[in-house]
Amino acid sequence: MKRILILLTVLFLGCTQTTPDPVVHHHQYSKLPVWHPEYKTTFVEEYDAGAPEENELEGVQCPIPMSCRVRNHTGVQCVFSSTEMLARWAECKELLEPEPITSRSGCKSYSGPSDLRNKLERFEVKKYTEGGSGPMYKDASRDRAKAVALIKEAMEEGRGALFGVPGHAMVLIHYDEETDTVKWVDNSDRSLRIQTMTISKFNKRWDGCV
Repeated sequence: MKRILILLTVLFLGCTQTTPDPVVHHHQYSKLPVWHPEYKTTFVEEYDAGAPEENELEGVQCPIPMSCRVRNHTGVQCVFSSTEMLARWAECKELLEPEPITSRSGCKSYSGPSDLRNKLERFEVKKYTEGGSGPMYKDASRDRAKAVALIKEAMEEGRGALFGVPGHAMVLIHYDEETDTVKWVDNSDRSLRIQTMTISKFNKRWDGCV
């Protein structure tokens, strides 16, 4: 598997499960559009969505195991917790050695798409180019068709993708239009279980910025 991380940001997602909604403490920068260069995530309270189901990885497009999932212990590292989860799954040593990205200077607080791109470049993870070498990432911005295509690519290739709700970032692991199913892992959920919602709710709340 080529080492490509898929980075996505979306504005808000509904949920079909009766799990608690994350409590997000917004500030002026977390209220900006996610594509704004000054957009930053914010503090998100931990919650517990309940114990993971025994067969939760069955049929999942990106079956990322519990050993790769990373909790947002500080409440402010959702972007970097999500990035580290994807890096573990992709075995991207540039983001894991000599210490994981969540332990590195400048990666222990709020972030956003622009900030994350800068950090990835600094850690030698480059934006994807055809024929490029080494670990690379892909993202999309305000082009709905391109964003949906990128989501589908990430799921078909089993990579997973970073995505966000206002002030918060998580990891998307399943997107299936035929079954109307989206699955994700929330790093503010102490259980780190796989959660589920419908694509119809995803599309209804999504602004197309990825």
